[in-house]
Amino acid sequence: MGGILEVDKKREATASIRGYFYQLDAALLEILNAGLDERVVIEGIEDFDHYSDEGVIYSQVKYYAEQSLTDSVLRDPLHKLFVHFHGLQEVQRTGRKYLLYGHFSEVKIDIGELSVQRFKSIMEYRKEVKAADGSKSYEKKSLLDGMAAPDELIEAFCKSFSIKISTEFSEHRNLVIEAIRKNQSVSGVEAEGFHYPMAFDFIATLAAKKDHSDRKVTL
Repeated sequence: MGGILEVDKKREATASIRGYFYQLDAALLEILNAGLDERVVIEGIEDFDHYSDEGVIYSQVKYYAEQSLTDSVLRDPLHKLFVHFHGLQEVQRTGRKYLLYGHFSEVKIDIGELSVQRFKSIMEYRKEVKAADGSKSYEKKSLLDGMAAPDELIEAFCKSFSIKISTEFSEHRNLVIEAIRKNQSVSGVEAEGFHYPMAFDFIATLAAKKDHSDRKVTL
């Protein structure tokens, strides 16, 4: 087999761009639905972080229009969120919540609250091992290997983690435009043709700021 075809590269790039646009739309929707005096930080600890009097919600956004949500797809983003929770001092963990927000072609797993055992099983994967004679075998590994992760800590994280399945790209964008229409008290045409492009440009510019403090929006 040859290398990756040019058409595949273009398809891959288009999917990445749509995924990033989806992330910005999700951040816009979060800002529009936030309350007064709440802060949303774009590209903070996660894709966007929502600060309120109750605590912080760290949201990671995924847009996989042609991929199902399975344990293997969930594994890496779930581990990334857990690593952040794991790195906090015990007193800092109060009020911290973690959200996986996104759209998938199909949801093939239970997206309810994770148990400790379920979390551990998601973290497991098979690693290929090659013997000296060229034969292959597989051994069970876990992303938790080498981490001090007692059950009590995993349970606390599981209670703080949730998955929100959202709509596909165009429908999701329409939700943002509708939220802008209501927020600005304008017509649908004005919201789509004028206010949304301005808001999207604002959020994209914000996401590109180098300084973390420059990527926050206060309502």
